[in-house]
Amino acid sequence: MKCLNYVFLVLLVMFCTSCQKSTEPGENDKPPPGYQEDIPWPSLADSPWPMHHGNPQSSGRSILPGPMMGEIDWAIDSVYIRSGTSVGPDSTAYFINLIAPIPRGLIAANPDGSIKWINEEVITNIDVHTTPLITADNNIIIGGGRDRTLYALNLEGQVIWKYIADAPILIVGLNIDKNGNIYFLTGDQANDKILYVVSQNGNLITKLYNPDFIWAEYAGTAFSPDGLTIYIPGYGPTVFAVDVENYMIKWSFGDVRLWGSPVVNSQGHIYVHSRLENVNEGKASLYCLNSDGTILWSYAHNNPFFDEPISYLEGTIDKMGNYYFGFDSLYSVDFDGKLNWKISLNGYLEFPLVSDINGNIYFGLHDRIGGYINRFISTDMSGNSNWQINIDPGQFGGYSPAIGFDHALYIPTYKSTLFYKIK
Repeated sequence: MKCLNYVFLVLLVMFCTSCQKSTEPGENDKPPPGYQEDIPWPSLADSPWPMHHGNPQSSGRSILPGPMMGEIDWAIDSVYIRSGTSVGPDSTAYFINLIAPIPRGLIAANPDGSIKWINEEVITNIDVHTTPLITADNNIIIGGGRDRTLYALNLEGQVIWKYIADAPILIVGLNIDKNGNIYFLTGDQANDKILYVVSQNGNLITKLYNPDFIWAEYAGTAFSPDGLTIYIPGYGPTVFAVDVENYMIKWSFGDVRLWGSPVVNSQGHIYVHSRLENVNEGKASLYCLNSDGTILWSYAHNNPFFDEPISYLEGTIDKMGNYYFGFDSLYSVDFDGKLNWKISLNGYLEFPLVSDINGNIYFGLHDRIGGYINRFISTDMSGNSNWQINIDPGQFGGYSPAIGFDHALYIPTYKSTLFYKIK
């Protein structure tokens, strides 16, 4: 009898511990307001993180859980990175190294931290910022910086095609429509600002000129869920909506430049940080826009670090529709624009935020404006700490990390020497 009671107790404990609360609605449950459906995108690789900030909407949300242990698994040393990272369908991590001693090139790293291959041909200068984009055809697309070339490589690192643009390709975030066409911005102080559309075979489809499109490295774009509109960051206006069937600007919004990418939720609402003279007394605000460019709601945070040129403002959206962003504080705003919470970071956020399917948020913190990152942090969706890792000094914050099949976080630092894997 004692043996049977023990077996019953073990089974009861196993049942209770398996009944963890999920953010996914049940089969017969109606999704709550603001629930975020994952948007199918047939032109992208079957990967948890195939492009800059995760997906064409730049939501920064993984379809998988992220790391919960909060331990450094490994770090690749002696690299110099000025872009984000992505993960391929075979769990290979891709990033760009710009300076020796590791050969300069596009790097493919195995999940154990060993180097799979390096293509040195595609990196000819140190102004290469694009996060590799991996297509459903298993092509890796990158921009070559000041050599003005868009490259496509296969998963073995061989160049398949090249397209030469009229100006440098300096932005971090390439994008792709549902048909596989590649979208990127070009320009610099001496050249026109152009949105290019190139086919999946490397042929030009069209070019759209606009002097107010952002060409700088921190820029990225975002697609509407139906794939018919792409949102372009601007120097002022803040954001442009471009019809990708007719390749024309539909509307623009905002009075100041956008640091980072627009972010789009599954309902088609667009999140941007901006100022408007006649709204919120001109205070720095998070705006949630309808698909026609009208304001759905705004949240006036008026953060004093809004105008810092190193403030990368790409937030992330969890499955419940909460939007997270940060400066010297981390904010959570619900689907209707009401503040859930705000917590002081005792530092400065300069990474794009990313999140996992369970609403856990991941980011790095600097000890001062323009300083080195000194820790990586994860919080849950209520702002409670999951873990914190102190790291060696001398590393700057980078562009978007990636979450892999193994639930690990792959983190590129910026103009620094380490590429991290956190488990």
